[in-house]
Amino acid sequence: MRVTNGMIRNNMLNSLYTNMNRLDTLYNQMNTLKKVQRPSDDPIITGRALKLKLNVLETQQHQHNVKEATSWMEVSQTALSNVTEIIKDIRTKCNQAANGTLKPEDRAKVLADIKQLSEQLKEEANVSYAGRYVFSGYKTDQSVFLVKDTKLTENVNVSKDMYVTSDTTFASGSTFTEDMVLPDGTILAAGTALTADTTFPEGTKIAKGSEIAAGTVLPKGMPNLSVVGHISGQDISYEIGAGNVIPVNVVGLDELIVDLVNDVTAMEKALNGVLPNDMQTEEEFFSNMLDVIDKRASDLSEKVADLGSRQKRLEYTSTRLMNDKTSFTELLSNTEDVDIEEIYVEFNAQYAVYQSALQATSKSVVLTLADFLR
Repeated sequence: MRVTNGMIRNNMLNSLYTNMNRLDTLYNQMNTLKKVQRPSDDPIITGRALKLKLNVLETQQHQHNVKEATSWMEVSQTALSNVTEIIKDIRTKCNQAANGTLKPEDRAKVLADIKQLSEQLKEEANVSYAGRYVFSGYKTDQSVFLVKDTKLTENVNVSKDMYVTSDTTFASGSTFTEDMVLPDGTILAAGTALTADTTFPEGTKIAKGSEIAAGTVLPKGMPNLSVVGHISGQDISYEIGAGNVIPVNVVGLDELIVDLVNDVTAMEKALNGVLPNDMQTEEEFFSNMLDVIDKRASDLSEKVADLGSRQKRLEYTSTRLMNDKTSFTELLSNTEDVDIEEIYVEFNAQYAVYQSALQATSKSVVLTLADFLR
């Protein structure tokens, strides 16, 4: 094959361009500290880097979820701790009333104390986190106990026994599962609907299964009929790992606190001389109430233990995610980041090659036919 001057010139230019491309690649790597500038440079490294970046992002999101879940549970745990202490105080007051030696001034003090404890129970049931009520299941925009007078827009079924907190007018059509004494003294038989709007006094018991007609204005402090007893199984969960979720709320505390408030209301009635039909004396009532309060405390203890175990699980998960993030970040750096010392040496070597190629090319490219005719 005959080598011509044009072939030599083309080869030199091609080699020069190749050196320039290599130098440009090294310059970009030094400028960005990344091995790959575009996917076509190295598809394998690009694919692995994308996967590792996704792992880092997923881990960061799961860390955020763990923090949110932890905060929610801490709010719940504080409320449960307060309710535990309130139950202890209620039991103490109940024990005082059971000994049958209360003076009138002592009775008044016990009555005042348990009223305040009842109000605090409602506050604990209505605790919120970031504007969401934590014990209301999926209905996080609604409180367990009404925070203001609320008019019903539709008929609502009563899921638990409860007492009205002030004089309340029930709309026509409301039915009750227990006999009700009307203002005129007549008895409304269980299951019979009101034929007109009727006002019942504070402390009136509304038994489970009753239906309250639309238009009734329920007073502040009463259980929220659309929440209490209607949130069973409504777990609010956070994803804390791939396919790994954890419920953060305490389901059933709404009903437990309503039961406690009812117990306190019954105690108030007893202190005012109104005993249940099956109780003969105050001592008998309060002695029996001690067992009831102990049962409430036992039920609450189970919820506290369950919440505590989930909080411990979150602690373990948080530690693992922190380690995962460190590992993934390190692997990502090893995959896509250049070794600055190594690339600096390689750049200088390639720059020397490029300068040499420039000199060699300049001597060849500038030669013309006139140079040979001299």
